[in-house]
Amino acid sequence: LDIISKPLWTPPYVLIMAGIDMLVLSVLTYFSYNYGIVERIFGIFLAVGRNPLGVYVLSGVVIRIFLCVPFGEGNLYDGLWLILKGFIPDASLAALIYAGLWFMCFVIPAEILYRKKIIFTV
Repeated sequence: LDIISKPLWTPPYVLIMAGIDMLVLSVLTYFSYNYGIVERIFGIFLAVGRNPLGVYVLSGVVIRIFLCVPFGEGNLYDGLWLILKGFIPDASLAALIYAGLWFMCFVIPAEILYRKKIIFTV
């Protein structure tokens, strides 16, 4: 019998995580269909999930622009990271917050595209 606390992607880990995922998904589906709670709580992800290609392309364009804009001794992208890291000394927490803020920058354009029913597909 394998132990669950082994490195990722061992068969027991995958089976247990898949089971937990299915349980969470079924609970969210139940509340979504019966009470509409999920849409109110996770509605921010609906716009991004409906237009992932648009958000992906936009984030690539914005990061290239940030890398070209000089800021201090480097570029704007690195400068924003250093500013955030100056406020939050723990690198892991700073990286998590930076990723969350980076994601939030693209929620508004995704919401605009979603409301105008513009969806990019391949």
